[in-house]
Amino acid sequence: MAYQIHWPNKYFFYPIGNTSAVCLTRDLPLRVPASLLLLGCGDPRNVLYTIFCESSTGNASRELDFTCCDHDVGVLSRNVLLLSMIINKKPQEL
Repeated sequence: MAYQIHWPNKYFFYPIGNTSAVCLTRDLPLRVPASLLLLGCGDPRNVLYTIFCESSTGNASRELDFTCCDHDVGVLSRNVLLLSMIINKKPQEL
């Protein structure tokens, strides 16, 4: 059986992003846990900005759960590496 394949004509790669960061929990009530699904997440600027906004407003007691999806494996691996480096806070020996 023959299937039609999807072959993208152009590939757009924005390593830093082309829009400003947005606080993803700005419209949620305070102290309500937030489970967020990000489709086509690209770089983690929205995740990092949301965490910054939560800590700067004194609402650090809110539980945040982020699920980031993207079709590009390189984008996801870069995000995992960046977030792992932020969480570890110390350089590792090579």
